[in-house]
Amino acid sequence: MVSASGPSADFVVPANGPSADLVLAVSGPSVDLVVAGSGSSADLVVAASGPSADLMVAVSHPSADFIVAASGPSVVLVVTASGPSADLMWHHLVPVLTLW
Repeated sequence: MVSASGPSADFVVPANGPSADLVLAVSGPSVDLVVAGSGSSADLVVAASGPSADLMVAVSHPSADFIVAASGPSVVLVVTASGPSADLMWHHLVPVLTLW
């Protein structure tokens, strides 16, 4: 299913499956982005919003879970990783100019 609506370029694309489910949603007028995928082997969530292109990425998996989040006008980055077989956590805040 694909649906498009809104003042600029809003759309949603959902896909279902046991290992690579995907949902993609983009809404304007500042082109906010959300990508969500759920599956037994590679769950993924990506969310970007705001005029300054804030970004959030979250991936969950029993052996390699991690979260990447960037937000704010200076695009601060945070990475978190955890899992039973390869546990780690890394937090890093880096101001940069912009992603786009």
